[in-house]
Amino acid sequence: MSAEINRRTFMGLAATAAMASVPLLGACRSGSAASGDDWEPPEAADYEEYIAKLHEAARGEGSVVWYTSAQTAAAEAFKAAFEEKFPDVAVLLFRATVPQILQKFTQEFSARVHTADVLGLSSPGQSPQFHAEGWVTPYRLYEYDAFPPEALGHPDLFEVIDKYTPFAPIVYNTQQLSRDEVPTSLLALSELDPGRFDGRITMADPRNYPFLLHYVHWVQTAGRQMPQNLRRLNPVIASGGSALVQTIASGEYWLCHTFNMQAFVSLKATTDAPVDFVVPEEGIWMQPGTHLATANAPHPNAARLFLEYIFSEEGQGEWAAPGFVPTRPGVPLPAGLEWVEEAKVAPIDFASVFADIETYVNDATSDLGL
Repeated sequence: MSAEINRRTFMGLAATAAMASVPLLGACRSGSAASGDDWEPPEAADYEEYIAKLHEAARGEGSVVWYTSAQTAAAEAFKAAFEEKFPDVAVLLFRATVPQILQKFTQEFSARVHTADVLGLSSPGQSPQFHAEGWVTPYRLYEYDAFPPEALGHPDLFEVIDKYTPFAPIVYNTQQLSRDEVPTSLLALSELDPGRFDGRITMADPRNYPFLLHYVHWVQTAGRQMPQNLRRLNPVIASGGSALVQTIASGEYWLCHTFNMQAFVSLKATTDAPVDFVVPEEGIWMQPGTHLATANAPHPNAARLFLEYIFSEEGQGEWAAPGFVPTRPGVPLPAGLEWVEEAKVAPIDFASVFADIETYVNDATSDLGL
């Protein structure tokens, strides 16, 4: 399949990954009698009445527990926006990495401890398994039909992709390199002169999710020779996403191709850091995000109210502000990411990556000599 597709076509491919056929095992019924599985939507004549009734029910529950891997600043800002609109419903935020969230959530559910109300997933490729295990429950947004088909995920869950995080432009320190010195393709990046660039490139650890998807992007768009060539430059593995930002901004390292562009937008909005980027010829990839109501949610009405806010025009605007790409039509791209609309986006089959993740990790380890 050609990598020369735009943002809207990519959205359709990402949604297709969420619609993989899986056996439906049914949701676990353990937990309180006020289980999210038994929840019924309030009757309402229109959206405003529906939200008002949902808010009234959520007010009695008092809080919503949100598990998310969104960057801390972005998650805190979204929490504050929701609480300003619904001050009598507190957001109890658990923010961690994707593996930490999945470990915590699955361990809790296995022990029949139901804490999370809303679960943020970093790929629609995970939702079929979560639905099959009975960990999440279907919820159809009141304005579900406002979203285009390419933003819709698992149909049995009425899943909607809420945002994208753009990845993989080549980010560089402008005090160390001029724009003309920055490679314009992935192969050119991997073929830089070791005499000059040895140890000058930093990257996230591809053995960890979601950074493994950078390796998948390399292989699918430029072939395995790209990471194998890159190995000659002795790229330095960063301790985390924040370390990538700090070390490129400081000039400790000159180049990075595993940069989260949401972090880039945030950096440029808050500092005058000497950083810029080039979109490589092979394009970028975008990580879809989705939010689902958990089965047996302790606060089922607050969970639905929170989901409605995430996908509302206002909520989508709040997601866009820190540098995410919203999926709701009519919500503008955030400042600094306008170029994404016309960018070449390389598709990633998230479901197939999850199905064979060990092979990808082993290949990345071998190709990069980790």
